[in-house]
This record gives sequence, C-alpha cells and structure tokens, in this order.
Amino acid sequence: MAHDRPVLFPHAIVPPVTAPDPGAAGAPSLPSARRWLPLLFVGAVSLFQLDRLIAFTARNAVNVLYWDQWDFYTPFFAHASLWRVFAWQHGPPRLGVGSVFAWLVAGLTHWNTRVEALATVGVVAAAAAAALLLKRALFGSLAFTDVVIPLLLLSRAQHEALVGVTDPSHGPFPLLLAVLICLAWLHPRRPVRYALVLSLNFLTIYTAFGWFMGLVTPALLALDCRRAARDGDRSALVAAVAGLAVSLLSLASFFVGYVFVPGAEGFRFPYGNGFAYLRYAGLVFANVVGLKARYGAVTSLAGIILVACAVGVLTYHLVLMTRRADGAERASRVIVILVGWCLLFGLGTAVGRVHLGADTADSSRYYLYVAAGALGLYFHVLTTRRAAVRVPAVAVVLAGSLVAGLHLSQLDLDTIEHETNGKRAWRDCYLETEDVAGCDRRAEFAIHPRPGETGLQAKLDYLKRNKLNLFAADP
Repeated sequence: MAHDRPVLFPHAIVPPVTAPDPGAAGAPSLPSARRWLPLLFVGAVSLFQLDRLIAFTARNAVNVLYWDQWDFYTPFFAHASLWRVFAWQHGPPRLGVGSVFAWLVAGLTHWNTRVEALATVGVVAAAAAAALLLKRALFGSLAFTDVVIPLLLLSRAQHEALVGVTDPSHGPFPLLLAVLICLAWLHPRRPVRYALVLSLNFLTIYTAFGWFMGLVTPALLALDCRRAARDGDRSALVAAVAGLAVSLLSLASFFVGYVFVPGAEGFRFPYGNGFAYLRYAGLVFANVVGLKARYGAVTSLAGIILVACAVGVLTYHLVLMTRRADGAERASRVIVILVGWCLLFGLGTAVGRVHLGADTADSSRYYLYVAAGALGLYFHVLTTRRAAVRVPAVAVVLAGSLVAGLHLSQLDLDTIEHETNGKRAWRDCYLETEDVAGCDRRAEFAIHPRPGETGLQAKLDYLKRNKLNLFAADP
C-alpha cells in the first residue's frame, strides 16, 4: 500500500514511497506519525514561547500605573459606565475591548497592573491559538513549518504592551479580533458568517488601531455584493448589501462624539514628500525581523522590500477574489484581511508620526500589527503551487520568524531594564515619601510626563484611600 512521504512543507508534490506492511509486527503507522509529529512539534514550540513570554512578563512587570496608563484608567477613577469605558478615547483611537478587559482585571485584583500584564499575555496566547486554528482551517493539518505562528505571535518583541505601558488595546486585542474575524469569514452559513463578522468588526473598530479593520470589512462586503450581482443570486445580494450597510454604520458610529487628536505633537500633513512616508512605513515593517532604524540604509531597504511584497500580495489576492469563487477564495480573503489591515496600519502610523523621526518607527507597540501582516504573507506562500518557489519562500519566512521569536535587540533590552528599574525605584520612593516631584528626581525616572495635566496627585490620593495598585497589600 502506498502512502505520501512525510514532508516539512505543506502541499509539496513528492513521489510516493512504499510503506511497510501495517500488518507486520512492529511496523510504524506512517499516516499517524505524519499527522501527530508536526502537531507535537508546533505545540512544543508554542509552549516554549509562551513559557518564555510569561516568565519575561512576570520578571519585568511592576505593579504601578505608568505613563499613559494613568490616562487609560481615567474612566475607572470616575466610576464611568461600561459604555464610557469601552468608548474611551486616548489620542487618535478609542480603547474598546482592551479597556473593558483592563477594567475587569482591575476590579478583580485591586488594580494590580502586574496581573493585568500577565493577563494580557493570555490574550496574545489566545490569538496565537486562534491563528493555528485558522491555518488548519485553510490548509489542513499542521506542518512543521507552522512554528512560524508561535514564533511570530508569542515574541518578546511586543514587550511595551506587556511590561512598558501595559496596554491590551494596542496590539494584543486588535490581533485577537482580527484573527477571529478571519475565522468568522470561513463559517459555511451566510447568516451566521455575516453576524459574526459584523459583530467582531464593530468591536475591532473601537479597539485602538483595530480601527483600520473598519475599512477592510466594507471592502470585502462590497466584493460579495459584486459577486452576488454577477451571479444573479438575489438572496446573497440582499444579505451582502445589508452587511455592507451595517459595516458602514459601525464605522460611522465611531465618529459620534469623536475628537481628532494627533498622535504626537507637531503633527502636520503632508510632511515632506511621499518617500518619507514609504520609508517610515518600511521601518515599521522591518522591526518584525529585528531590524532597527539605527541600522540605517539596510533597515530602510529591507522595510521597503517588505512593504512592496505586502502590496503585491494584497493586489494579487484582490484580483483573484474577483475572478474565483471556489475554495481558493477562502484563503485569499484571509490574506487580504491580514495583509490589508497591516498595510493600512503602517501607512496610518507613517502619516501620524513621520515628523518625529525614524527612531520612533521601530516601537515595539507596533510589532503585533506587523506580525499579523507577516502571518498573511506566510499564508500566501502556502498557496503557491510551485514547489521551486514555495520551499525557499517558506524557508525565508521561517528564518525571519526565528529572528522575531528568539532575538531581542540590545536597544530593547536596555529600554526594558530602564523602565523596570525606574518604576520599582519610583514606587518604593513614593510609598516612603509621597512626593511626586521628589521621587522623579530621586529615581531619575518620571511616572508620567505631565502630572498636572492628568491629575496625578489626585489619582494617587484616590489609590491610597482605596488601597489600590501600589498601595494594595501585595504590590
């Protein structure tokens, strides 16, 4: 009896080999091994990455509100309604699901931000698990190369959202929601599919820079409208038009009561020439493989190549979606979502922050958005039929994910050490003296850049009265 040879790369075309007679004594079960060995390998790497991320977070997270967290928590101090917590605006975006999550964790832990950081690791782990389910739904059983997913998504490169200014809204929850939207699009029943997609889309629009999904979802629904009209499917057309209308209303609702606030002082548009935006977006993208702006032309070139690849992949799958309606379209839709969302984020970040200089482009806060795009590029590679192209392409993606998952630059390590030690020193000083300015000097570290503007002293007094955060029994 013939069986396919176990392979590293999914969908590779290889000649069959003759397996031992399964009835013979001691004969191995090759189909079983082919199915379980990749699963065990990917599972082991996932657990390794998750354990490292948990240990890293536990070691560096400090139970004291820091920098923008004092502003994130403003509705908590004011005992605001759940809707106000959800719709709270900080800078350009609202905080959405991440703010509700932080509110729930705070209520259960006396506002322990160290626990919030560890709980946020759980959100990222859920996103990685959902991404593995997504890969399996699109391409079948897991392959050895699917370690790309935990390497990318469970990387310490996202450290700022965990142990810097802990922020489940900026990266972790948008990633989870984006992957869940991809899974929702795969549901076989149209009413359920649209209900799930539209619900998740609403939540994503309100959650930090998940907002850009509010542009992707209507575009996909418009393609559904076009296909239904072309095929003369009246019921499908009605459903798609209704879905498109709901998605646009969801996007419009975001702007009710919204106040435009630039993400950084000195914002102006346009800034310089178009190449400045392209270069900045490229620097954002290059950070996913550990290349920093300070490396100069190498990083800029690598980033621009990544942007060009993303644009090419997005264009290819958009064209493919307009021409086909078979199983291949499922993968194209997911790739368009992940790569398109990532590109919109990169462009939006460039528009909002290019004036701050290249050194701000490789912030770890942006990492998970770009990792979502890298996941989309990986899925694109898996759709390639020609092994001569697919195998080296997967090897390149795997090499990049190894760098992303295992390497942390010295710049990142220095930043983490500075913030962790600074927060501990400031907290210990304040518990002893309760002097904000004095502790800023003593610790050589500020807990907020504009203490008067955020009402820092009043908030610290509130925490002390209610024995919360740094004043809790177990800080």
